[in-house]
Amino acid sequence: MKSEELSVKSHKLWSDVLSNEKINREEDFFDQGGTSLSLIELISKTKEHFSVSLKASDFEEGLSLEIYEGLILKSMNKEPQKVV
Repeated sequence: MKSEELSVKSHKLWSDVLSNEKINREEDFFDQGGTSLSLIELISKTKEHFSVSLKASDFEEGLSLEIYEGLILKSMNKEPQKVV
């Protein structure tokens, strides 16, 4: 996945989960109105849209959109590739 595509999709997910179109890429998820329940929703939607399994403990050091995208990329590169 190209980084531009990841950026657009992740921004859309955050906007949907936080019900806010004006997402600041550097501001923490919780400072932008996120709650523990919306974090669980974000984790679920991440699995659905990116096929990446994240957990709440991945965000112990904070969660900005930039960090989130980095975690997705890191997880995508670790995931074993399916052999067809």
